[in-house]
Amino acid sequence: MTIRQYFTPMDFEHTKSLWSTTLKPGMEKALKGSNEKDSFEELYRSAFTMVFNGHGQELYQNIQKLIFEYLVEKVRPKLAESSSATFLVTLKQTWDDYEKSMLDIGKMLGYMNRVYITEKKLEPVYDLGLRLFRENIILFSTTREYFNNALREMMIREQHGEILDRTTINDISLMLTKLNINEADFYDEDLQTWCLQ
Repeated sequence: MTIRQYFTPMDFEHTKSLWSTTLKPGMEKALKGSNEKDSFEELYRSAFTMVFNGHGQELYQNIQKLIFEYLVEKVRPKLAESSSATFLVTLKQTWDDYEKSMLDIGKMLGYMNRVYITEKKLEPVYDLGLRLFRENIILFSTTREYFNNALREMMIREQHGEILDRTTINDISLMLTKLNINEADFYDEDLQTWCLQ
């Protein structure tokens, strides 16, 4: 008796093509916040195919590299272009967009999360995205400097009698909590007291 094979295992070239023509462009669109719902199924199927055919490690590494490059090449310059008056709002909006895109990407890679990542005991895609944002954006020295300057400017404006909307600061505080950052270590001492008022 012979067992008939119902699929042909994917070779390296087909995997490379699947990543470069389908998954990478789809993930880039998701990171930019412009992913169409009709492409979700195709992306899920492509990721499933790669993992099912034993290319989970390659997919995981490609996702990690793609997210890292997006953060360094797109997010950092966007934050650097903002003034200290708009920095916190820009950071908050960037975080909101990024978190939503990581949730979408996590859904697209649902099979990989359930099967490959669980089996290999790796970080789920959403957690990977949070860690990369924390390491490459929030804890990046320039971002911390801009962050503290923006808070200091807000503190000075408030001391001069301007009434400020503290929702952005509360939202930033929630973001730091989600990113598992101890606010006491992140803020300058004088800013800590002001932010906690």
